[in-house]
Amino acid sequence: MKSNLRSILLAVFILSYTAYGQNVKYGLSFGLTYIAGPGYYTDDIDTTAKAFGLKSNYHFGGKIKIGFQQLPIRLTGEMLYTSFSGSRNNYIINPTTAIDIETSSNLFTLGFGVEYLFNPEPISPYATLELQFNAQGNTKLTENFPNSTREVSIEGNSRWGLGLGVGVDLGIVSQVDLDAGIKYNLVNLFGKRNNEDTFSTFTFTLSVLYDPGSVKK
Repeated sequence: MKSNLRSILLAVFILSYTAYGQNVKYGLSFGLTYIAGPGYYTDDIDTTAKAFGLKSNYHFGGKIKIGFQQLPIRLTGEMLYTSFSGSRNNYIINPTTAIDIETSSNLFTLGFGVEYLFNPEPISPYATLELQFNAQGNTKLTENFPNSTREVSIEGNSRWGLGLGVGVDLGIVSQVDLDAGIKYNLVNLFGKRNNEDTFSTFTFTLSVLYDPGSVKK
């Protein structure tokens, strides 16, 4: 964990240093995260702690873009946080007992990437490649009995991943850009254990970015 933290701080320092004197846009992001796999995260909940019924949920965070004059590329930095949950009521475990089951997990993503612009502003479609540090929280399953509760938890982990996506940057309002994108994320691509399944997601994100160096006509 300490080595991961040092890597993150170094990446933030490099990104901040590179941003100095360049065309910088920054702002807030929000959208939807959909779990693509493995299936046991989204399969119908049961009591074996092997299916959690987690639903797609909203994420929020922030984004920064660093542009370079005469070059069709931008460096990017992004932070996103998503919490997932699921539930199943009146799950029958024997002829006389039915319980309610609740599940939860969360995911924090810190990404550093590059965007290739296919068209100059103000309407700029792009493709993006992003290196990610992903911290997944514990995945919990709570069984609510009539007079008690029982909790099963799978320990979370921190992994390096990769995001691939496309989007469009719309600079149509003075000093404010809208950035809409979709990305496929391999959350734990690097550093997986031998028995660890690939965790993947789709993210649909809209960012509202302040562009202090641009005045739109």
